[in-house]
Amino acid sequence: MFVKEVTFKNQDRKGEGNHLRLAEKQIKDLIKKVKVQDQEEDEKIEHGVTQQQLQILPGRRETLENVVVKPNLEGRKTMGNLELHQNGLRYSSTKGIKVDIPFSNMKHAFF
Repeated sequence: MFVKEVTFKNQDRKGEGNHLRLAEKQIKDLIKKVKVQDQEEDEKIEHGVTQQQLQILPGRRETLENVVVKPNLEGRKTMGNLELHQNGLRYSSTKGIKVDIPFSNMKHAFF
């Protein structure tokens, strides 16, 4: 729910706006609190995603060699290998960077 505009009228002529100042302060504090909560939720979504450990398939590993991942991991084109595991894929670059991609995080896959 969004509020675009709010109008307040002060009935107390003696205080000359004390209630309005208090209401303004409470509204601004509430806005700050909601923004902080939204940022915390976003951080939990970004950093709180726990990925499963990849389970190695018994027998021979299926790999696809000379694969490039986009967006680039190190600022320039890096070649690597893509390995198939029981519950996901692992990209291993020639420079030692490993990226695990569980099947539970995939929406679409094309062959």
